[in-house]
Amino acid sequence: MTNTLPAPPPSGAFAKFATKGDKVVGHLLEVRGDGSTMNGEPCPLLVIDTGDDTVKITCSQAQLWSKTVELHTAGTLVPGRKIKVELTDIERRPNGRTLKHFAIDVKDDPDYQAKVAAQDEDF
Repeated sequence: MTNTLPAPPPSGAFAKFATKGDKVVGHLLEVRGDGSTMNGEPCPLLVIDTGDDTVKITCSQAQLWSKTVELHTAGTLVPGRKIKVELTDIERRPNGRTLKHFAIDVKDDPDYQAKVAAQDEDF
């Protein structure tokens, strides 16, 4: 008999950025390091509440990854803040490759933060 518990099943939808202008807007729930690239390497993972769903963004694209790390290091990616992640351009590269360009905008949302704080209760 084993003492380890199985990992929980994946939950929430994963965002796909295929076309210029694709975006996810909502409130940041988590910034995690357990995303995975196509090669199985770890990368940042953003978990966002869009109001309709919980959406996960795997930050495996080079430009999205570097912007996420930059904002996290600066202390900007804080749960409860409003966030917009948008695919702004797809640059054609040699050998049929592409480089996707992203914009990440983050701002405080005091009303949302107050609503979340009001839900916290002792138990």
